[in-house]
Amino acid sequence: MYGYAGRILRVDLTHRTATKVETPYELARDFIGARGFGAKILWDEVKPGVDPLSPENKMVLSFSPLTGTSAQSFHRTFAMFKSPLTGGYFRSTGGGFFAAEVKYAGYDAIVIEGRAEKPMYIWVRDDDVEFRDAGHVWGVTVDGAVDMLRDETDRNARILAIGPAGERLVRIANLVTDDYRTPGRGGGGAVLGSKNLKAIVVRGTRRPELFDPELFRGLVGEQVDVYKKSPLFEAFHGLGTNSIVYQFYTLGHHPTYNFKNVELENADVWRPEVLEKYVVKHYGCFTCMIACGKRWKLTKGPYAGLLWDFPEYETHWSFGSTCGVTNLEAIAYANMLCDRYGLDTISTGAVVAFAMELYEKGLITEKETGGLGLR
Repeated sequence: MYGYAGRILRVDLTHRTATKVETPYELARDFIGARGFGAKILWDEVKPGVDPLSPENKMVLSFSPLTGTSAQSFHRTFAMFKSPLTGGYFRSTGGGFFAAEVKYAGYDAIVIEGRAEKPMYIWVRDDDVEFRDAGHVWGVTVDGAVDMLRDETDRNARILAIGPAGERLVRIANLVTDDYRTPGRGGGGAVLGSKNLKAIVVRGTRRPELFDPELFRGLVGEQVDVYKKSPLFEAFHGLGTNSIVYQFYTLGHHPTYNFKNVELENADVWRPEVLEKYVVKHYGCFTCMIACGKRWKLTKGPYAGLLWDFPEYETHWSFGSTCGVTNLEAIAYANMLCDRYGLDTISTGAVVAFAMELYEKGLITEKETGGLGLR
């Protein structure tokens, strides 16, 4: 099947087995890939009533038939699981380079089940799959764990990991790639934490086979032309999702003060001309010319010197307007902490805003907050 790797990797952590099965033609024909594969596999294999944090829950990581090719914007990791946050089916997705590397290793999906006796990580090199001890990186932040795991595997490996939040089964814990693209919603980090799985480390050497490479190159060229002609291209290339933060605020789409208001003093800090001053580097996901990723550098205040991935649109309102905060440096720092500890920025900011309102109304006190005044 052109575009497909042709195999699914099934990992049983309880029995420490890794089985490679052929990607069924009917599955590809009827469900195409990525979210379709995950939904179908979970529907068939995770029975009603299964505890999301039990060994019986499964994590399906699946990818598009166009992942790993030169097609633009198709290189996303789809993580599907029964959510410990909602109790239902959940699909979360993130970009970066991890998805393409899994396809290069020869897999259309990775299905993870069971529970390891002790913390471990999986090291995948094409056909070779190893179960390795992760005790030395358990409790380590994502950035630290990524660096350590690359040292003992391959410096060019791509990694999907959880942070301390996932290890502690926090229900808003996320999955984080080595380049900080996050399938962030629904508590996927807690699902892997419940399985004692710290990370999946991948290095591949294969390439997807195309039916007509010359025709494919021509179609990708047309796609690139469409991108360039889009009125949104320059804005998203310049600032990514930050380009729409102020516009959405002016439309009343920013929840403010825990959804009590729609207006906020000093909201001009989200104007594009203000945000662009923090950008020191542009980067993109695998073969994506938009390059909407931005590296921010803070030059003033208590967080001066911080160089990190920029907060996305949602993070600006979750840690910003929802909490009544217009300090961009504080928002960027909160974003960094979530990336390192493996927390979903949207849910985390919303929880903080909710706690602030409870505190302001006297429903909780410094006794419950550990001495913090939540204002």
